[in-house]
Amino acid sequence: MTRSALIVGGAGSVGSRIGGILARRSDLHVIVGARSQDAAAQSVAASFGADIRVIDLNAPASWEAALRGVDLVIVCMDQQGPSFAQKVLSSGIHYVDVTAGDSFFQSVEALPGEEVRATALLSVGLAPGITNLLAADAASALDTVERIDIGLLLGLGDTHGEAALRWTLRNMLSERVVESQRVDFGRGWGSRWAHWMNFADQHALTRTMLGVGTATRMAFDSRLVTALGFAAGAVFGRSARLEELLLRVASMFSFGSDACVAVAEATGLKGGKRAKAVARFQGRREADVTASVAAAASPCCWSKRSAVESSTSISCSTRPRSPPASRGMEAGCRCAGRRWWCFWERNWPGPIVHGKPSPGRRLT
Repeated sequence: MTRSALIVGGAGSVGSRIGGILARRSDLHVIVGARSQDAAAQSVAASFGADIRVIDLNAPASWEAALRGVDLVIVCMDQQGPSFAQKVLSSGIHYVDVTAGDSFFQSVEALPGEEVRATALLSVGLAPGITNLLAADAASALDTVERIDIGLLLGLGDTHGEAALRWTLRNMLSERVVESQRVDFGRGWGSRWAHWMNFADQHALTRTMLGVGTATRMAFDSRLVTALGFAAGAVFGRSARLEELLLRVASMFSFGSDACVAVAEATGLKGGKRAKAVARFQGRREADVTASVAAAASPCCWSKRSAVESSTSISCSTRPRSPPASRGMEAGCRCAGRRWWCFWERNWPGPIVHGKPSPGRRLT
């Protein structure tokens, strides 16, 4: 049976990568969703033999035609509200979102149950996504979890879309509500200062892990740029002119690595004693990692198999399943020659799931 997947923002940096991966599947027809059939959209669609449908998330009149005959929608663009997600889910179409806004996530979570007739998969990508998985893996090593600290290191030599750059700069220049601290990013990167960023993973984890306090901090591969960038935010605060200036500079110059590193440290009790547990992920090219996770997890919205059986499917029962005996770090993407499998688990009744898994058995 061949199904259809509409990728909204499919001509963008992440969306085009997701489309390229999904187009290799013989059981899935990929559709690029774009605001217009311009040269960029046509070039992306032609690169993996996809169709194009015009859709504008700010123009509800365009939704009906774009969604006709679609089984799965993957959104790679920020949204101001849940109207489009509500339209998709009420139409019985599965919904996957790779963006990072927690206020939007909460609005989707709050949709009335009677209007949700399909599965919505949120927190898909690197952060949120893999960071959620690492946090769950670290937490599972303790008897009692009191706090989780997440660190994210990004290479300045990586390629990012304009929307991602704007989001990063806007958050760098915003007030930080959690103190900075040193994070050990592991082999090759060591311990360095990282600063709080408003990633959605920390908020989703705080809600779904019974109120365990969680904070996400970020650093770049250059210690100097990290220090100067976040110092600018502390000194100048939110400034549209400064944001535009930094965006131009970031677009013009590229130096450093294309690394993406994530680490989660859980603090609590083990055997009645104070203890810490750490889980790390090291990869390259953030957009590729996000696309790989989304492409692996998305088709599993309609899967009837368990996560262990299908390697990438989502648990759709209303009760959490019991994890396999052995523990493993799951990510759903190929990185540095190693294969990780994602194990997703429902966190509350209803067909809304976040990328917060139970630890799973690594498949080889």
